[in-house]
Amino acid sequence: MKAAFIQTFGSPDVINIGEMTVRDPQPDEVVVRIEAAGINPLDIKIVAGYLQQVFPVDFPYVPGTDFSGVVDVIGTQVTHLQPGNRVSTSQAETG
Repeated sequence: MKAAFIQTFGSPDVINIGEMTVRDPQPDEVVVRIEAAGINPLDIKIVAGYLQQVFPVDFPYVPGTDFSGVVDVIGTQVTHLQPGNRVSTSQAETG
């Protein structure tokens, strides 16, 4: 998948756009094909490394907590969504 990601902390200039491998979802997870995403001030602080104690990240890290898209794959325990469902979210953890 194509993604905006960082491999180190820094200014917004460290955000790269490139291909990343998508892992299979855990039983209670879904994979969403993102169609729209936003970067907000909290994301920029995470990218800069200011919030490492609150939001620890592993690199490469995909910033962003607000997005919408289409469910691509569901985990074996997911019953409330199906592939093809349109979804949107605002959440504290992504990746």
